[in-house]
Amino acid sequence: MKNFMLYLFAGMIVLASCTSINKIVDEGKYQAVQISDSTASAYIRNYEKKPLFRSKFKRGMFIPNVVLDSLIRQEGISGISIYYGKHPEFRSPVFIIYGSRQQLNYKRSDAFADVIYMVYYPCPTICGNE
Repeated sequence: MKNFMLYLFAGMIVLASCTSINKIVDEGKYQAVQISDSTASAYIRNYEKKPLFRSKFKRGMFIPNVVLDSLIRQEGISGISIYYGKHPEFRSPVFIIYGSRQQLNYKRSDAFADVIYMVYYPCPTICGNE
């Protein structure tokens, strides 16, 4: 179950990293599915092959279990919201992560609970150089 949550969360991060000028209005377009290691590797390779797309992003972000556990344990949340932020001391974006409820109103969801994290463990470095 722990591995499933980590894969699911990694998939959510990949989806959260994408930007689009077109709003997705069909609720059926949103996905969170468990994928195989080979599929994950293929998606990562696809990302890495697009230098213009990835030029503004690090390869990923490490998120400690203590952060995930703290957010998941909160009552009333249905998911975790992840936003990019800009910390004045870091050149790369940070993640702002908090528990929230799913909504399709095309506005940033407000933090539902009191626990909010700023995460800065960029990859490469904390996750290795490859």
